[in-house]
Amino acid sequence: MDSFIGDGPRSYLARLPLCPPELTWEWYDWSDHGRWDPDDLQNFLWPLADRCLALGAAVVGVYVDGDGFTLGFIAADKVDRLLELAAIAEVRIYVHRTGAPLP
Repeated sequence: MDSFIGDGPRSYLARLPLCPPELTWEWYDWSDHGRWDPDDLQNFLWPLADRCLALGAAVVGVYVDGDGFTLGFIAADKVDRLLELAAIAEVRIYVHRTGAPLP
């Protein structure tokens, strides 16, 4: 995998469970940590999600306490089950990809 920039956001994401180990990061400019915004759907989150889906992992967002947002990875073939459980628990989970997140 690419070398990490200190303990910046890229290394945090790469350490998350189920982050595809073969994921490369050259598509995003990591030279300015201050510009990194995990909520930037068009420039960061959707391209990340599309790349991960091609590698068999989905990028999910979980809303916590109405306004907190947590990113994570899940095996793409487990997404339907995750959404079923989220509905039972009444938790808002989004599966990201280019375009609008699912549901």
